[in-house]
Amino acid sequence: MILGKYQFCDLKRRIKLDQEQRVKEIMARDSDYGAFMEKFVLQPSSSSQELPLSGLTFAVKDIFDVDGYITGFGNPEWARTHSAATSTAVAVLAVLKAGATCVGTAVMDEMAYREVNTLSHTKIANDNEDVSTTADPIP
Repeated sequence: MILGKYQFCDLKRRIKLDQEQRVKEIMARDSDYGAFMEKFVLQPSSSSQELPLSGLTFAVKDIFDVDGYITGFGNPEWARTHSAATSTAVAVLAVLKAGATCVGTAVMDEMAYREVNTLSHTKIANDNEDVSTTADPIP
């Protein structure tokens, strides 16, 4: 199937609208299964539809700096005692430059250690559990 100029322009417009709608839906969700530390939107550096990741969304693990946001390494005490980043990690910038939209920071194991449910501030789903339930933290 060959698209005419009008059809191609209309398709590009619909892809952009679909992307904007997806971002709005992600930001409006109440139930994200505890996946986000913080929700925000970082738009790609270019809105060109020809970019390889155009139309995709991603979340950044809480170990990567994002300008203006606190990198907490999965630890609320660390986040509480440190200031916001003054620059964005090169890896995050590369994904943005490729056309994807960042929708926030994602939960990670504290200080990148694999100790799920051993700390009182964690409340995330176990890998072997139904995602509609969350593990109870140790009191």
